[in-house]
Amino acid sequence: MKAIVEEPRSKPTFRVPYQLSPTELANMKKQIEYLLAKGLIRPSTSPYTAPVLFTPKPDGSLRMCIDYRALNKQTIKNKYPIPRIDDRLDQLRGATVFSKLDLRSGYWQIRMADNSVHKTAFRTRYGSYDYLVTPFGLTNAPTMFQAEINHILRPLLDECVVVYLDDILVYLWDMQQHVEHLQRFFEILRRKPFYVKLSKSDFALEKVQFLGHIVSTQGVHIDPKKIEAVRMWKTPENVKPCHPHTIRRQRDRPSVLTKLWSNSSAQPARTKSPSGTCICPSLSLPTTMLLMPLLNRRRSSSVTNATHSHLNSQTYQPHEKGRKMSRLNDDVRLRNTQLEEEALASRDELQRQTVVTTTSLRAVWEKAFQPQARSTP
Repeated sequence: MKAIVEEPRSKPTFRVPYQLSPTELANMKKQIEYLLAKGLIRPSTSPYTAPVLFTPKPDGSLRMCIDYRALNKQTIKNKYPIPRIDDRLDQLRGATVFSKLDLRSGYWQIRMADNSVHKTAFRTRYGSYDYLVTPFGLTNAPTMFQAEINHILRPLLDECVVVYLDDILVYLWDMQQHVEHLQRFFEILRRKPFYVKLSKSDFALEKVQFLGHIVSTQGVHIDPKKIEAVRMWKTPENVKPCHPHTIRRQRDRPSVLTKLWSNSSAQPARTKSPSGTCICPSLSLPTTMLLMPLLNRRRSSSVTNATHSHLNSQTYQPHEKGRKMSRLNDDVRLRNTQLEEEALASRDELQRQTVVTTTSLRAVWEKAFQPQARSTP
């Protein structure tokens, strides 16, 4: 059971209901009846109140959400770490068999603590209700769920299971052992119990979609569906849309892709010619992303490089394509020498890898590890 811990001297939060369309009202009534029938909510007399709103699902249907922003503002945040996606993908190195499993309404499988149920109250024209299970929208819901699922699956973590919230991937190098690990996995879930949604699960595959990537026996590449939004970017027709800050925002949107994207930060370095004509290198981003190479999984070595305007690094794997890192320099770093820039690239890569090859060891030490040791001229 999970509790909502508020800051000292916090008062019950109250928000009036939002105005909803007839379609949303009909959907809300139907979902309330479903939640009551399943025992997930109960009628409420709580002084806490949050409004209901709706967001569209990918299939076009509506998802009922509770606006807990007022409650979240005075909730003490749970600092349990959510895993890094690239770390989860690195665990899959060398795997040849994958089974992807999706928990059925994952948050709803964790009950709220009795002393916190009344804080989840939401108000509708059909009455007020409390959630008996963890609702979507609570600030600590993702961290509470990640902590719970990590605790349950701890015997299998880093052995044959990767977990990111309610997305679970069972992986191995041999089909027979893979089946045995699946049996262990379901035995653990049965004891909890936790339930898997079979319609969204896939078993014993050589290639699987996971966390926005396509994972296979050959390596990792971006899911083409994730690139579609980038392809829909509009072409700037004047100088204003090509302002450096605008270009930087466009470049940063697909930041999760930069490990696959060679020299990514150099793309938007220029925004217009001396004559004022719009020159927008970021317009090539969709095409560049579509041509991204298959990324082999990490090995512990890397190489770095730097130019006046940006830094680059790449994980070095002989005869293989490695993960990239690229970053645009700010105005202060533009004053650095190229030697210093290579040291900065090494430092940034050290945050991701373990071995760096460079001809500037002194610069790496001074710039990356002892920035105060250098005297000011």
